[in-house]
Amino acid sequence: MSRPRLLTDPDDVAASDEFKRCLIASKKTQEQVAAEIGSGVSQGTVWQWANRRLAIPASRAADAARAVGTTPDKISTEHRRLWAKATAWADEALGPVPKRGYEAAPNAGPSQHVGIALSTVADAMMVIRAYLEDKGEPVENLPDPLLVKAALDLVVERAEPLTLTNVIAFKRQLATRLKERDDGDERREAAGAG
Repeated sequence: MSRPRLLTDPDDVAASDEFKRCLIASKKTQEQVAAEIGSGVSQGTVWQWANRRLAIPASRAADAARAVGTTPDKISTEHRRLWAKATAWADEALGPVPKRGYEAAPNAGPSQHVGIALSTVADAMMVIRAYLEDKGEPVENLPDPLLVKAALDLVVERAEPLTLTNVIAFKRQLATRLKERDDGDERREAAGAG
């Protein structure tokens, strides 16, 4: 049986080392941390995260950080990158818009949720990514603010952690919601024209 390859990205290596440091400082066993994270994370997964074998995915970063007493950005480079992208998207959609070259973003409406956990935002961004990939659209572009709001609302309403298996269900529900919204807009426009 071949040995898992070591992480090569220096940021991933540093994040793995930080996770291991926090794991040791927590005085918890790998089994205890895996149990706290739950949902498909084994002792072996925790070992791989702590020994430079696997990078902690963004979807597990908040739970892993909570289990070892740190913050997700310190132990997951994917989480850091996703959060940086989410922040850039929010700045672009909601921040000051330059006078030239851009049109102001449409009003996405007020958010119904205050104090949303970072893991929830990360889950919403992963649902958006899956949705855009399914449509064949580039994922690096700034998504429509209404898409971001719909994904965030969906993740908050479902109130369940995003996993590799249920991201498909989330993606389908997002597509259904957006289609219903678009159909409703078309009906309103047709009623106004007639």
